[in-house]
Amino acid sequence: MADSRVGNPASWWKHFLVWAIVLSIPCWVLADAYHTGLMTATSVLLGVVLPRRPTGEIEVHAAHALGIFAAMCLASTRAPLGRRLRAILIGVPTLMGIELLTGIIAIQAQILDQTGNGLPSWVLDFLDQALSAPPWLGAPLLWLLLLGSTQLQGRRAGNASRRTH
Repeated sequence: MADSRVGNPASWWKHFLVWAIVLSIPCWVLADAYHTGLMTATSVLLGVVLPRRPTGEIEVHAAHALGIFAAMCLASTRAPLGRRLRAILIGVPTLMGIELLTGIIAIQAQILDQTGNGLPSWVLDFLDQALSAPPWLGAPLLWLLLLGSTQLQGRRAGNASRRTH
């Protein structure tokens, strides 16, 4: 019965997993369109034509990071529904912007490297590693910023009340 309490960590994880599974379907369906949109926007902003990804190339789609973020927000039942939806409306475009920016930086670094005005190899290696993290780190960090304090505050209050009894 304690599992069904709002704010219980086990309950949050259950809600999160259900939402993540449900949202993985539209994320998977929309992933190619999302990536094509990011590539098109990057091409326009950089003024270059980018090659299409090879058909059948397997990669973890950045669209799933958006679904994970939305699942985290929807699972945060300590926050009112309106606040959770507002977090999604703020967070999804923010994560999309981060993804676009990291793509622009990565492609610009490659262009510089290919034209002979390249960056030292250690900088390129660092960029390659650093730019792969934002989509996956961005979702939980943005969730913490927008809803984490509400969700986690209830847990701290529950822990404090249990210690006083």
